[in-house]
Amino acid sequence: MYQIKRSEKIRDALELCGEDGKPAAKLEFVVDIDAIAGELRRNLTGITTAEQALKKAASDKDYAEAYEQYGRAVRGVFAVCFGRENAETICEFFDGNYVEMSVAIVPYIYDVILPRVNECIARRREQLKGIYRRGKKLR
Repeated sequence: MYQIKRSEKIRDALELCGEDGKPAAKLEFVVDIDAIAGELRRNLTGITTAEQALKKAASDKDYAEAYEQYGRAVRGVFAVCFGRENAETICEFFDGNYVEMSVAIVPYIYDVILPRVNECIARRREQLKGIYRRGKKLR
């Protein structure tokens, strides 16, 4: 029997806790790894670019613009990983402090989500190579 399997998903939750350690919000989410792979990488590149702009900012105006760019990039990554509504909840919880929310949440993305995305991409690449090889042998 030939089996067809749906794409892999990450089902998880984040609990946002206040300074006192008490939970303020619980965010449940499902990440479709195949669906977000390309967009996540583009958005992570946007964060890197925005971080460089922050470092190069020569004036207060430059810094304000770079910080806005950084905020958009962070929100983009969070929206891809956790959904738009959860991303907004995170931004509200951190009062729009993008640096604080990045320090708190980006490690989760790099440690949990990104490795699974990279595994999925590698697996898909191998699957596509196999399909191509079989197709070539049939001709």
